Amino acid sequence: MLQELEGKVELYETENGKYWLPKNSEKDIVCQQIKNGKVFDWKIVEELRKIYLERGNPSAIMLDVGANFGQMSVEFTRFRKLLPIVSNEAGGGYSPLF
Repeated sequence: MLQELEGKVELYETENGKYWLPKNSEKDIVCQQIKNGKVFDWKIVEELRKIYLERGNPSAIMLDVGANFGQMSVEFTRFRKLLPIVSNEAGGGYSPLF
């Protein structure tokens, strides 16, 4: 499955983790934020952290639909290390990365 992405993605090591991102992503705001060590749409991560801390279920599974190349899933694990997460990247044909 990953063979179809060969030559199209590159591994980026950032302050926030390692991410496989499209090589030609200069115009993609999410990719640029990730490459620069920033969290795209930090407000969503912070709101979900508050909700989880207030009423989190220890047996919960998180569905991350539109995972922003996995960045949101990585950030969600920071407030619960063993949180099972199902990540899905809907666009661009990059779902084999997940």
